[in-house]
Amino acid sequence: MRKRRNIFLLILVAILFIVVTIAILAAVKDNKGTLQNGLLALNIFFGIQTNGFDLGVTSMFFIFTIVQLCGSLMHIYIKNSNYLIMVQQRIGYRHFVKQGIICTFAVTVGLSLLINLYEVGVISLLVHPFTSTSMPIQNRFATFNNGTVTGVIIYSALSAIGLGIYSVLIFIIGLFIKKTILYIPLSAILSIVLSVMPIVILKPLGAGPVAALIAYILTPLGLYSPNQAVYMPIFQLSWFNDYIAFMVTGVIYLTITWLLAQIWIKRKEKLG
Repeated sequence: MRKRRNIFLLILVAILFIVVTIAILAAVKDNKGTLQNGLLALNIFFGIQTNGFDLGVTSMFFIFTIVQLCGSLMHIYIKNSNYLIMVQQRIGYRHFVKQGIICTFAVTVGLSLLINLYEVGVISLLVHPFTSTSMPIQNRFATFNNGTVTGVIIYSALSAIGLGIYSVLIFIIGLFIKKTILYIPLSAILSIVLSVMPIVILKPLGAGPVAALIAYILTPLGLYSPNQAVYMPIFQLSWFNDYIAFMVTGVIYLTITWLLAQIWIKRKEKLG
């Protein structure tokens, strides 16, 4: 079983990098004829990130799904398998959940960073090495895509951590799903639902800065895509900061994750 699982995961990762490569090549082609310099390389990098102008919606959700599955599918399979159900009972439900959380978070963060590093390498080869501009962009609309390599590094780190937090939430929700086949599309479905949430929130509350802030921190965009999809009314709030939004959103999602985990553990300890 382990051998088949590893082969399956390797195939998923191979497909993942093929999709990422196609996205890079498409972005490079779209920018053909533009002055090849470090700033273009930086713009292409951010263009193929979540909500970037060079990354299709289908590719975005596909990448999310594959990255999340690589970290959590094994524990979901163990939880749903009649042959392996004794594993979680033997080690304890709380320890089983802890293992699943650590594995999901670590693999997601590691794979996300690896993808970004791969993107930087390919773009550097095909376009231009990443270099900071002599005059970095200084405005609140470009916290990370500010023309500096430092911005790429900080964005990659925060995005990886945020995606890890989001993936753990999906894993915990998946514990309540009894069929592994139904868990596989959960990441994409939940991402679509949460992406539509801002429209649902902003419509009754209006398009003011407070409503925009609530919509932003309740969606996962501020986690795995910091500053890539900020609703413009937010900038009317002089104190708004992408780092603060990231931490607030992270705390909200971690709290929801912890509560759901406790509910599942106590239910399993009581009912088995």
